[in-house]
Amino acid sequence: MSIPIIPENKGVMPIAQRRGFAAMSREKIEIISKKGGLARAAQAGHEGMSQLGRKGGIARAAQLGPEGYRQMGKLGGSHSKTKIVETENS
Repeated sequence: MSIPIIPENKGVMPIAQRRGFAAMSREKIEIISKKGGLARAAQAGHEGMSQLGRKGGIARAAQLGPEGYRQMGKLGGSHSKTKIVETENS
């Protein structure tokens, strides 16, 4: 197996040499991802999805810890407030 030579000024492989998701358009990747998510949801059902959500919440809590939650609470919807101000000024 030979390693493709990539010119230094490019840094990216030509599309013809890309494989799998790298060779697909963003739209096609999104379509495939959506189908996978819907299939997983159908397979797991409501209870399975709630368990997955709970598991994700526990993992995120372990990452952030109490201090991370305090910081999120202080921000408390500041992004939403910014959107409202921008639309009122438009």
